Amino acid sequence: GLNAAPFSAFNIVSFSPPMVMISVGPPTSDRHGDDKDTIRNLRALPECVIHIVTYDMRDSMNLCAVEHSRDVDEI
Repeated sequence: GLNAAPFSAFNIVSFSPPMVMISVGPPTSDRHGDDKDTIRNLRALPECVIHIVTYDMRDSMNLCAVEHSRDVDEI
């Protein structure tokens, strides 16, 4: 399924060139030794997009933060 990969925080590293930093924590205990989808996706296709959601969308975005199995479409 599609992975929304929400993050609660990221930082601007540089404006020129434009760079941001994310930090991906380890998966929960039921997925030992298995990388999170975000890391797997970035290794397979080293590109990503950062979307900033509005305050009104916060509840919907937080629903995507729950760890699901890889076959679940988080979108």
